[in-house]
Amino acid sequence: MGLLNYLLSLSSAGERLLARELEEVASEMPEIELIPWFERWAKEEGLTLGRKEGREEGLITGLVEEARLSLLDTLRTKFGRAPRTLTSKIKHISDLETLRQLRRHAILAGSLDDFNKEFEKLSL
Repeated sequence: MGLLNYLLSLSSAGERLLARELEEVASEMPEIELIPWFERWAKEEGLTLGRKEGREEGLITGLVEEARLSLLDTLRTKFGRAPRTLTSKIKHISDLETLRQLRRHAILAGSLDDFNKEFEKLSL
């Protein structure tokens, strides 16, 4: 991955220089077929990087969804219900830390009105 990160961070001038160097090596050693090899390698590295990023994004999405469900469950358990408007607003929050803070406020709130006041402060 080190080489891929290096290549991805090249400036335009660096990319042109690398392309010239690769073309020169390929012209000096035509039996190597350097460009197809490099393209294949770059594609494989890109796929590996994409899969890793996809797994990380999926993990974050799962944590956010679990935090939403936990907050809603806390509200229903403590107050017997969660108004639809509040539920709808909670379902649109995608920041994990905000959802966690709201859950803590739900646990500590004396009433649904108290929670709503904290909710409005946090979810501006």
